[in-house]
Amino acid sequence: MADEVEEDRARNRYIGPRCLSFFEDLVAETQSIINDGLIEVMAIENIRRDHVHAHIVYYTQNVDDELAFAFIEIVCLFQANTEPQLNVYHTMNDAYHLSFPLNNEFIQQNLRPCFRVWFGQATTYPLGWRDIRFNAYIQREMQMHAMTRRALQRGQLPEEIINHILHMGLL
Repeated sequence: MADEVEEDRARNRYIGPRCLSFFEDLVAETQSIINDGLIEVMAIENIRRDHVHAHIVYYTQNVDDELAFAFIEIVCLFQANTEPQLNVYHTMNDAYHLSFPLNNEFIQQNLRPCFRVWFGQATTYPLGWRDIRFNAYIQREMQMHAMTRRALQRGQLPEEIINHILHMGLL
């Protein structure tokens, strides 16, 4: 189990120059989830040191009429002579671990909405369905964005829809 968790974390981490901006965006989205009342916060830990920035939210949630204890951990590591790296983990009842797939370019371009969906699915779907459902969501969103871009390029959409898409930053 520990090897699988480490392999999942390594596969889904982001290594690169945008770590800190992604970190701040994910912390802001986590706060938005809290403000929306989607989870019952027990504690929040913020760690800011030279080599690490971490934001950990411990919370409870009613899942299938049982109280679940979980935490979301956003960790940005800084080491000399290497690019920074960012990992996001969700752990429920100390048994179910899930990593947010930060290495996906589409997710990076749509970080906050993708994180919100991933977090929602991590807190509601059974373990085996989490990756399947999130991957299906990402594939559907990527197809919708590609179709919208093609329609925009071909001028096949009414001007008010084009203006709405551009104004909302949907592409």
